Amino acid sequence: MKIALIQGRIGADRPADNLEHIKSSLKRPETAAASLVALPPLALSGPLGPVALTRPGLDIQLAKVFSDFLELSAQHPDTALVSTKISFNPNGRPLEEPFMVKAGRGLSPEYLGRGLGIPLFEVDGQKVAVTAAEPPAEAAEQVDVLITLRNHIFRGEPFQPPAAAPARAWRVNVGAIGGCGPYILEGSTSVHDPAGRLVGWAQGFEAATVLLDTASAALPEASPEPQEALAVLRRALVVGLRDFVRSAGDGKVLLGLSGGLDSALVAALAVEALGPERVLAVAMPSEYNAPESLSLARDLSANLGVSFLTIPIDGVREAFTRSFPPVPVAEEKAGNLADENIQARIRGVLLMYLANREDRLALTCGNKSEAAMGYSTLYGDTCGAIAPIGDIYKTKVVELARFINRDKEIIPERIITRPPSAELRAGQKDEDSLPPYEVLDSILALHLEGGLSGSKVAAQGGHSAMTVAWVLSSLKKAGFKRSQAPFCLVASPRPLSGSDWPGFDWPCI
Repeated sequence: MKIALIQGRIGADRPADNLEHIKSSLKRPETAAASLVALPPLALSGPLGPVALTRPGLDIQLAKVFSDFLELSAQHPDTALVSTKISFNPNGRPLEEPFMVKAGRGLSPEYLGRGLGIPLFEVDGQKVAVTAAEPPAEAAEQVDVLITLRNHIFRGEPFQPPAAAPARAWRVNVGAIGGCGPYILEGSTSVHDPAGRLVGWAQGFEAATVLLDTASAALPEASPEPQEALAVLRRALVVGLRDFVRSAGDGKVLLGLSGGLDSALVAALAVEALGPERVLAVAMPSEYNAPESLSLARDLSANLGVSFLTIPIDGVREAFTRSFPPVPVAEEKAGNLADENIQARIRGVLLMYLANREDRLALTCGNKSEAAMGYSTLYGDTCGAIAPIGDIYKTKVVELARFINRDKEIIPERIITRPPSAELRAGQKDEDSLPPYEVLDSILALHLEGGLSGSKVAAQGGHSAMTVAWVLSSLKKAGFKRSQAPFCLVASPRPLSGSDWPGFDWPCI
């Protein structure tokens, strides 16, 4: 039996687009020759969030989409199509269940015995089981082909095809690619033969068709090339940003370009995702910005080929400050902080004005280290639609920037090497307010991703107990800021924003 595995992009709650993708896949010569085509999970509706799942009339909409899919199936009468779909139990609870159609009609499954409850179909005389969850090992002994349809969410590490022991069945995994809200689906398509050898796989984040002929006596063993972690991270962020912009209308973006590293990296990723013609960089210098900052921002814009706009903010800031009474001496420190924050908020207002005027999405340039510590200004540098690097620690930002520059200097080296600074007061440096990023990121990673308590972070990381306590206290206090900031693209096992926020209708994947 010839099987085609489609690792393709699916859109969350975009059935019409998804159906077009399926039509295109079925027109390919390699797919047309297959007896069975395995599509990504939820290939029709795409992933749906909890709010969408309770939408009135959803069941009617899903039935219509499935009816259209059956009509498409009728145009390919010799090919069975398999995916998963959302259905509802008698209590109205949504369920994801596998299905198979052929020649315009849905096929009624049997079910594997021994209480496994996995749907079982017959194609070309072979038993094919389909599941949306990790199957128990014994399932592979009862069938000829075992298909698992399950998405792999990128969380910082490249997908590795799981090891497989010898069994009766060919074991097939199929996953989607693309961005769904804060999540980035990497694809998880792989094939293991009955001997347990990996004989087919698809590169992560790339649309691909993997072909399998179960009649083949000895397929060559696949040897996926090792993937560099930074290359995978770069690809993930580009895919996630591109698909987010596509889901929001496929328009243009802008960002504030300060001459610092975070905004430089976001600009480089945006150009890779969208093209330079869709990116506007805006420099908004004040008296506290070094002349070098504006020069570096201009150089980066030229390297990237993006439009560049300069809007000085000192006049606006002076107009703001004249509107307020003088700060009493006793409150001078707080007044200075307010003066720093008003600069960030002026920049936020200007960016959002331009975003509205030019119908663009504003990109937020903060990193995970800053978000953890609350080293940001609400309604200022946190303004925007999405934070592409909001789940990337500062030290990783440096590594990724150097990786992007590996073949050609895109981000000026001086942007990478100069000391980080918000430049909201004379001589300001990030390390005036934060521990060195190497220390800060180590503490955060041990606590957040490692799950260690403060005392264990100090012991294992060799950090001062006082520094650890301050970092973890600041992390807790800054939660209110993170709850009001744009979501980030998930790129770690423990994001600080996006997927862990209540009240957002993120897809249930």
